[in-house]
Amino acid sequence: MIPISRFREWCIELMAEVNAGEVRIEHLVMGVDEGHIVKKIKDKKGVCLCVNYPDATGDGSDDNATDVQPVYFFVVEKTNPGSQTDDAEMLHYGKLQDITRLLRVTVRNYAMGNCLGVQIDLTDKIEWEYQIFGGFNGLSLGIKITDVKYG
Repeated sequence: MIPISRFREWCIELMAEVNAGEVRIEHLVMGVDEGHIVKKIKDKKGVCLCVNYPDATGDGSDDNATDVQPVYFFVVEKTNPGSQTDDAEMLHYGKLQDITRLLRVTVRNYAMGNCLGVQIDLTDKIEWEYQIFGGFNGLSLGIKITDVKYG
């Protein structure tokens, strides 16, 4: 299981890499579950990168065991439903999509260089999100990481 302090450092590094471009993530919000993130994010303005603390599922035999950990990144921003025109909503989601795509590339770059000390599965899933965390819209990026230093 990846040490949570190292995981937080990695999330900060990812955010810094994404912010080196033209886009901007204003807040990193980490939590155990959705309820925890809702409490931490409720008054945040601007684009937020919300991340769950990864659970771990052990696999393998005693001499070759691993932890597989699902990780979910949420690139979201608070908006009032129905407050935007269709064009404005499209631009808003487009901006968040650009950030999510850049985040995906950054995660993949870490996977290629094994900079985290874990294996990152290059199979990922991006989904649209609407009114999560108490009124935030955006996208989520789901990945799996495998810690081969189990035990």
